[in-house]
Amino acid sequence: TSSELAKCLVDYVVTRWESDPNANGSYSYLRPGGGMVDLEDLQRPHEDSKGAKMVYFAGEACTTTGFQCVHGAYISGVKAARRALTHFPERLQS
Repeated sequence: TSSELAKCLVDYVVTRWESDPNANGSYSYLRPGGGMVDLEDLQRPHEDSKGAKMVYFAGEACTTTGFQCVHGAYISGVKAARRALTHFPERLQS
């Protein structure tokens, strides 16, 4: 459940793009020559120096389903949370 996952989090960031003076409510966009394979790279968990998957990214820029859309951000968030749960099951026991 989400409350169980919240107990396992070390840190997180919430952005408010609509009020960020540098973003001005912007959204992601593929670089010139970029493609959906770039989004798949963003979906991969980042590993620490020992190879443990430690950082999971989510958002409308991290999905090939719903790219640049709110539902895409939601879908990628659920996917990242499920991945995190599979890599940290022992933390859910405590």
